[in-house]
Amino acid sequence: MATRTRHLAPHDLQPGMVLAQALTLVEHGIVTYTLPGGHVLTQENQHQLASHHAVCVQVEQEDTRTDAQREADALRQAGRLKMIFRHADLGAPENQALIQALLTHRSA
Repeated sequence: MATRTRHLAPHDLQPGMVLAQALTLVEHGIVTYTLPGGHVLTQENQHQLASHHAVCVQVEQEDTRTDAQREADALRQAGRLKMIFRHADLGAPENQALIQALLTHRSA
């Protein structure tokens, strides 16, 4: 089964979703809530994430897209980034690294 990492707001989470990586919430330099990577979320976790003001949570979800859909999505994302960075100096190594990181992130 293919999976993909999704970045979701706490109100979009469902019990049974699996954390893609460890989660640590910090407020004023103090760790207020942690969950390990691979943790299966519960309704109580959702309430805790909301009460600790979590903004975004990375979860693994089944990727139901076909190979053709994945390829089309990758091309669409590459085209969008090309449009966004159309005035940037794409010869600069730091810009190339940024665009590659964004493509990798968006293709997940």
